[in-house]
Amino acid sequence: MPLKLVRDLVSFSKVKELELPRSTVIEALAGGALLLLAAAGAIYASFSAPKAERWVAHGYEVKGEAAQLLKILADAETGERGYLLTGKEEYLEPYKGACEDASCALKKLRSLTSDNSSQQLRLDELSPLVDQKFAELRRTISLWRGGSRQEALAVVNTGEGQSLMETVRDKLADFQKEEDRLLAERKEAATWARYWLLGLILASLVGALISFIAFFKSLAHLIERLHIATTNLEAEVKRRREAELMLVQVQKLEAIGQLTGGIAHDFNNLLTVILGGLDTLKRKIADAPPIEGVEQFGASLQRPIDMALEAGQSGAKLVRQLLTFARRQTLAPEPLDLNRLVASMSDMLRRTLGEDIAVQSVLAGGLWRTFADANQIESALLNLAVNARDAMPEGGHLTIETSNTYLDDAYAAQFGDVRTGQYVC
Repeated sequence: MPLKLVRDLVSFSKVKELELPRSTVIEALAGGALLLLAAAGAIYASFSAPKAERWVAHGYEVKGEAAQLLKILADAETGERGYLLTGKEEYLEPYKGACEDASCALKKLRSLTSDNSSQQLRLDELSPLVDQKFAELRRTISLWRGGSRQEALAVVNTGEGQSLMETVRDKLADFQKEEDRLLAERKEAATWARYWLLGLILASLVGALISFIAFFKSLAHLIERLHIATTNLEAEVKRRREAELMLVQVQKLEAIGQLTGGIAHDFNNLLTVILGGLDTLKRKIADAPPIEGVEQFGASLQRPIDMALEAGQSGAKLVRQLLTFARRQTLAPEPLDLNRLVASMSDMLRRTLGEDIAVQSVLAGGLWRTFADANQIESALLNLAVNARDAMPEGGHLTIETSNTYLDDAYAAQFGDVRTGQYVC
């Protein structure tokens, strides 16, 4: 076969096998859109939650200022009554400055409720009553100091002051009732807003994770078809010329490596964002204020979030294996306990090899630690297990054993690719 025909076959394979299906592109775009929606919801929540809390605090501040105004009036009246009964000036201490304090309290209430016309009308009705009350107090105190004690007591006995005080209390009670209503509405609005935002963020993240898992499965299917196409191409070229087969194999493996590495790297970035969003959501639920109903709702979300995090971490591990296959993953040798590594792979090997193969591990005690890349060790062990399965088509026993060993000069001389010394077998 001419070299040009081989190149045409390779080009045709690249065009047909590397083309992403429309559904795969849609899955990736949908996952990205849902992820952006979750991010937007989280940003909105970070801005809206403090605003809702400020409104609730504002309601409590208005209620506290109204209660303070009533206390000022009550204390002033109590001081006036004590003075009229005893004639002692110290009873007038609560009265002194009360008029100015009440005026300040009214001004602050007007400022705090400037956005509420109904509360402003209530304050318009309350202000002259407060003035009348202080005028009544000043009058009785002035009569007492002027020697007209009987007239001062007569003014008190008319009940005018008591009637004014009851009216003031009623007005302030009406004022407080309106603030209670507004406060309840603001709390309910803040609670429902938090419910909706949490639900939106969770639904978006779960939807994004599902989309990306589907996207990854499509890529895995695409890679499988690439392997099939590669095998067919090898068989076709091998019948013509061995040298041209090597060229096709190199080009094909390069294409697979570039595709696998590029896609796996991008998908790893997306998984990082998803896992970060899920972790942020979990912490926000844990830090949510103890409002009735919110804690129960947050607790009900913990299990789905943990499951989503576990699935995302599994996806990240698969990505690392693909990057290792594509030679895009940087080797990271580290001290390893091979006993622990073999034990952690036992379940995966049983699922991979099937029920006809019985997998047994014999792990040595006091096994030395070794310095290697964990992903490559896992890949090597998986390849050995798969080869063993292929050698036992009728089923059988696979034993994985670890031990300490020493390679001597004779062994090194025979194989030539190792140095003498202590090793883990």
